[in-house]
Amino acid sequence: MALQDIKDFPLVVVGSGFFGATIAHKVANELDLPVLVIERRKHIGGNSHSKVDQETGIEYHPYGSHLFHTSNEQVWQFVSAFTSFNNYRHRVFTRYRGQTYTMPINLMTINRFFNVDLTPETGRAFIAQQAAVETCDAPRNLEEKAISSIGRPLYEAFVKGYTAKQWQIDPALLPPEIIGRLPVRFGFNDFYFSDLHEGLPLIGYAGLFDSMLTHPRIKIMTDCDFRDVRDRFDKHSTRRRPGTRRRVTCGHLRAVVREFVEHYHAERNHQGLRNVIPFPSPDSALTVGRIGRRERLGGVLSFYERNAA
Repeated sequence: MALQDIKDFPLVVVGSGFFGATIAHKVANELDLPVLVIERRKHIGGNSHSKVDQETGIEYHPYGSHLFHTSNEQVWQFVSAFTSFNNYRHRVFTRYRGQTYTMPINLMTINRFFNVDLTPETGRAFIAQQAAVETCDAPRNLEEKAISSIGRPLYEAFVKGYTAKQWQIDPALLPPEIIGRLPVRFGFNDFYFSDLHEGLPLIGYAGLFDSMLTHPRIKIMTDCDFRDVRDRFDKHSTRRRPGTRRRVTCGHLRAVVREFVEHYHAERNHQGLRNVIPFPSPDSALTVGRIGRRERLGGVLSFYERNAA
């Protein structure tokens, strides 16, 4: 499709990951409006894109593992309309001083680490005692918050080194609320996620995005960076459209975006929190660096990444 045809699209979606694909699909199907999706990569799907190894026939995720999980029934029904999922449940193991433990921290981890045999009730009391050794009413950073929540021994063994490697910064320099996304369970559930639904799409993520974006009203431009063609869109940004149509479109899009944001904050693991597979050993040297924050949707979404040292 030629760029001169962009004036025919009342809506342009930049990026074809889950966010962009959901917006494009809903607008095309529910509002019957033409949508142009621009993707700077040579494929759709964003970081969730998957490929199939030609030699083995095994699907792999070139941008890192993406494990779909949610407790939101509306989200699950929506995505299940495009593909079935297998019953994969993610488990994580970590090694500390020659011993293997399950993560996130659960009653099995606690019993093995302290060489005790606690029940859920006695486990809560035991960890409360550990945390009371160095209590902090107003923690200023992640380290103080973690130690005052689970005690120094568990923090030193399973949180400090892992967090430093994941964020590439001393945990004492990170905000305290980050640790709130790392669960501590007083049961023997060793699944990494606690959502009702979890799995991988049987047709692969590539097939899933193909299904989401297959519609006569949706046009896709891959290998196109929006920053390189933005001036052509700005040229048509003042075109007049009927006011009623504009209000209906904007109102619906606000509802779609609000629904996505609520799900994102409530269900999805944010970048730099739980969405990175832990390293084999949590106790390792820290690589110095700074964490930068990028805002999306006017600040309602935040992405964290390590900047150059």
